[in-house]
Amino acid sequence: MVYIEELAKRLKPESPSKFADTLYGQVISISPLTVKVDTGMELTSDFLEVGRFGKARKVNISGLGDVMMTERLEVGDRVALMRGHGGQRFYITDRS
Repeated sequence: MVYIEELAKRLKPESPSKFADTLYGQVISISPLTVKVDTGMELTSDFLEVGRFGKARKVNISGLGDVMMTERLEVGDRVALMRGHGGQRFYITDRS
């Protein structure tokens, strides 16, 4: 019986803010970057980390060699976000 009680304590979440949440939203503005999440809340660039978007990276294309590419977000793009610890920062992980 003690084992079951210990297991229940370990599985019970301590606090919602201690875990990352996945949210989905849509880019509604590029400058400044603004994402409206499905709950209706609008997140501005003050709260967003864009990850790989907007950063140049080198890609090797067969026959062309190394090419610099930049992936950018566009108005209307659906994106997946992870809410960080405390819910004050949101990281755009990918388009959805």
